[in-house]
Amino acid sequence: MNWIVDIDTALLRLLNVQWTYPFLDRVIPLFSHFDVWKIPLIVLLIVIVIRERFKGVLIVVGLGLTILLSESMCTVVVKELIDRIRPCHVHEWVRLIEGYCPKSPAFTSSHATNITAAITLLSFFFPRWLFVMVPLALLVWYSRVYLGVHYPLDVIGGGILGAGCGWVVFVVFKKFVFPRVGIVLKPAHAKSNKKSSAKRRKSK
Repeated sequence: MNWIVDIDTALLRLLNVQWTYPFLDRVIPLFSHFDVWKIPLIVLLIVIVIRERFKGVLIVVGLGLTILLSESMCTVVVKELIDRIRPCHVHEWVRLIEGYCPKSPAFTSSHATNITAAITLLSFFFPRWLFVMVPLALLVWYSRVYLGVHYPLDVIGGGILGAGCGWVVFVVFKKFVFPRVGIVLKPAHAKSNKKSSAKRRKSK
């Protein structure tokens, strides 16, 4: 296990100390602050409701439950069980760009867990948004290591935990919630097949 810790620490040094630039010092922290993303998030939720109507309302509710589940699993269960000390409390060479090192355990990163959980759930309903959502999640992951408050394994573990939480909520809604209100989920490929067939008819 020591070699895993050594690699984890080496990657932290690489991302937090060596591969750093003044421009990134100003930009990367933005991906760790929820306040910056409040308005875009509200707009996104409104778009989902307008586009999907009642189904959109259920998706938004599911999104809220997903974040609640992922945050609880991360902070109440995993962090307390693993109780890993944050790198900024361990290594003197860690760059604390914002000058603050949280006292809570490091593993797993709640930022990485929550963003991945949300994106996992949304990906089942809006797969075409993945080209935006995946880079956004990776930037959130990266920001936690760049800021020196998490090891790379903390965010990777958070990603795995978050993906599991998002998948669980989707399965529950698909099997128990949507059938009760008469909503049938169609596979993403079915929609694309319909559009392609419609294009063929027009071309004929």
